Amino acid sequence: MQRCKVHVQRNVRNWLTRKPKSGAAKELRYLISLLHHIKKLSWVKELVIIKTFVGLKFQEAILQSVANYFQTTHRLAKPAEEAVGIDGFIGDKSVSI
Repeated sequence: MQRCKVHVQRNVRNWLTRKPKSGAAKELRYLISLLHHIKKLSWVKELVIIKTFVGLKFQEAILQSVANYFQTTHRLAKPAEEAVGIDGFIGDKSVSI
């Protein structure tokens, strides 16, 4: 599961309270406060270009492997199909990976 840095910061603040007492909690709160300094461009690049591309390549490889096993066809889902949670098709069966 991925979450944006703002939601991570909010969760940590809620978990640690506004004034943490232990050294580890203080350090964690400080580190989380630094998240807003992450450059958005590098974060978006990693998410969209690297993770999405790699994820799609794994999906395609899995679909192909299973389709070969069952000696049938495969294809990646179209955007409208992805919107309802379908990652691809093996034969005429929709699958989610």
